Amino acid sequence: MPRRRPQVQLPGLALALGIGSLIVGTALTLSVYQNLSNLDAAWLAALHPEPHPSYLVATRTLPVGHVLTGDDLRPHTTPGWLPPELLQDPGALVGRTVQERILAGDAIRSERLAPGNGRGGLSALIPSGQRALSIHLTHADRVGGFIEPGDHVDLLATLYSEGQPAETVTLMERVVVLSVDDHLAEVPLGQTAIKPQVTLMVSPDDANRITHALHSGHPRLVLRPEVDPAEVAPRLAATGP
Repeated sequence: MPRRRPQVQLPGLALALGIGSLIVGTALTLSVYQNLSNLDAAWLAALHPEPHPSYLVATRTLPVGHVLTGDDLRPHTTPGWLPPELLQDPGALVGRTVQERILAGDAIRSERLAPGNGRGGLSALIPSGQRALSIHLTHADRVGGFIEPGDHVDLLATLYSEGQPAETVTLMERVVVLSVDDHLAEVPLGQTAIKPQVTLMVSPDDANRITHALHSGHPRLVLRPEVDPAEVAPRLAATGP
């Protein structure tokens, strides 16, 4: 009769195999759950996308000295990150004065606006210690009408003295133009004609001297380049010996 081989029991191996199976099953379950969670998140994001940030742009070209209204602003949506200098709240902008010309579609930035703690208008554009001086000019005397607020100009005057030849001098260099406006001026025979008025930003002393010089002289503006490599501070040229 053949002898039966004794059975060898390996309880440790069975236990290890059971634990391994449990770990593998748990890992697979977690992986499937994570993938399903990611799919749910992607599905929800597609159904409810996060709104893109928006900033305010000009609906039309805004000249220097213009006081902003709600009709001047519209939101512009952009994907991704929004720079902090771009403004979003129209309520904080209405009533602010434009300090630098803003083209239609351009972003509204704080550096283009006068401080918001004033009354607005032209007075908001005048720094402390400066004055606004208006002079009347003909169409030709303001470069054919091409001078606009925000430009830099030189102010020339042709002075007349009795018994002396006329002399043209430079009264001011690199003066900022605050505004350009048309006003009615009286002409002979009871007629009226449009006479342009240009307002410049000058110091109080220069305002006195310019007014005195123009009392007996003919003014003319000379338009300077927007970027002048030979920039000079505004100064009053000599008007006599």
